[in-house]
Amino acid sequence: CFNRDECWSVAEQLKGRTLVDEVNRAILMEEVNAMDWSRGAGSKLKQMLIRGVGVHHAGMLPKYRRIVEDLYGRKLLAVCVCTETLAAGINLPARSVVLTTLMKGPWGKKRLIEASSAHQIFGRAGRPQFDDRGYVFALAHEDDVRILRWKEKFDQIPENTRDPGLLKAKKKMKKKRPKRRETEQYWTEPQFEKLQISLPAKLESRGPLPWRLLGFMLKQSPEVEPIRRLVGKRLLDAKGIEQGEQELSRMLISLHRGGFVKLEPEPPQIGEKTEQQKPPEKKSTRQPTGALGLTLGQAMQPSNKQEQTPETETQRVIYMPELARAQEKLDALLGFKSVNPLYGSFLADQLGIANREERIQALESVLELPRPLLKKVRVPPQEELPPGPLARERLDTELIRRGLIAAPLGESDDDDHHSRVDDHDAKYPPTLAEKLRLLFDAKYGHVHGVKTQPVWAAGKLLEFNGDFDKYIKAIDLVKQEGIVFRHFLRLILLCAEFALVSPPDADAAEWQEELRELADRLTETCRDIDPQSTEKTIEQIQAGDALTGQARGT
Repeated sequence: CFNRDECWSVAEQLKGRTLVDEVNRAILMEEVNAMDWSRGAGSKLKQMLIRGVGVHHAGMLPKYRRIVEDLYGRKLLAVCVCTETLAAGINLPARSVVLTTLMKGPWGKKRLIEASSAHQIFGRAGRPQFDDRGYVFALAHEDDVRILRWKEKFDQIPENTRDPGLLKAKKKMKKKRPKRRETEQYWTEPQFEKLQISLPAKLESRGPLPWRLLGFMLKQSPEVEPIRRLVGKRLLDAKGIEQGEQELSRMLISLHRGGFVKLEPEPPQIGEKTEQQKPPEKKSTRQPTGALGLTLGQAMQPSNKQEQTPETETQRVIYMPELARAQEKLDALLGFKSVNPLYGSFLADQLGIANREERIQALESVLELPRPLLKKVRVPPQEELPPGPLARERLDTELIRRGLIAAPLGESDDDDHHSRVDDHDAKYPPTLAEKLRLLFDAKYGHVHGVKTQPVWAAGKLLEFNGDFDKYIKAIDLVKQEGIVFRHFLRLILLCAEFALVSPPDADAAEWQEELRELADRLTETCRDIDPQSTEKTIEQIQAGDALTGQARGT
């Protein structure tokens, strides 16, 4: 299934059928009854498992997914209803694969699944070490099933019949002929056949050069050309390589603006009346556009706006940094793995004057959650969660000065200000996470890999004194508890990373103590839910601390 909720509904339809024999049923009962199913969706899953039906998707707690994988791998379960992630990442052999549809996406925007995904899913059917063949089925849409059944009945009446009763029945059936809906999207049998014979997808590198890798390379050598050569060796076409090298130039400029490196030659300022620079003499035969450098106007704009933003003559300065000398501040980037390093360093600089609630909001904002869950973990309104010192004393002042947010009513000297304040803005002022992102974008411009969203999950959990079950039930996310659980595990990792970088205007010991206290509270909660996954996270923290220490010592 391509939907987590659909996994549960399909499993409900299957659990009433006889799917396992008496011998396996007895073994299943013994195995299942020996386990703890008191958490979240455990009781619901248990009833399905004893009938030979497993459910597996990212919204489940890791311990429940592990149980399903174990039972299915031992052939004790007849069916595992799952999302495509099981086919993509876990080696569980199956004799047959059944897809409830070949269409994927939100309502009104569904599309046929890509051939690469289809091959990955189809490939789970029939493993050489277990079977000599496999079977793949795709369930037709219920509308198509009704049309086919109608056609079978209609075709049973001969075309040349003269029987008055049959003629009357045929006329009546014509009036009740089912049709496809205009608002629904359907797949066809030829599309299914085309997916089966499609060529494998072409392999290519995804995403730009990682920030931490760039930081490590610049610590070893300030020369930029070897990094350009690395970008040119990625699995990309000519256009992709050119875009990758342009992105490298933007990354270097962002590091320069943040004080992490010092570029030579220094990038000119926008509007600076400088004659167009000639490319420096190099042994390379590259052309002085795209691959070798970036116009200053391009460097200051997001990549998707390059063609839309006109450049003046003074902006058309081809800038090609030759050296990027690492500054002491660059070490701060190397410790961030769970967040974009540039944004992590920015947050660390800002959170010194923040209160506890603001720090939790800021940290949670960088841990991406699926969009459908966001309405369940909204940041409370200001009446319930008042702005703290970071918002009041720094962000609001700076953002108003830059014209990025409107001043509150009564605080502006502009007579026309009241007419410019939108009622929507007054009713829904930006959250702390949104204010932080506005200021970051204003300072750094385009920076890839920064994803933020307002979230208030850990703060709400602490209001329930760390009781995960009560919290999950209160926000109605029992079926998605695994995602929330992983969110807290990732927050524990993030706290460990930020503890290594103290804000300049905060006491280092107090900063580390507060983060340690938050991580300990979350660890206690997570251990109570799933000790194995929690211990694995703690091991990651300890290994990460050791690696970071080695990296900073190089």
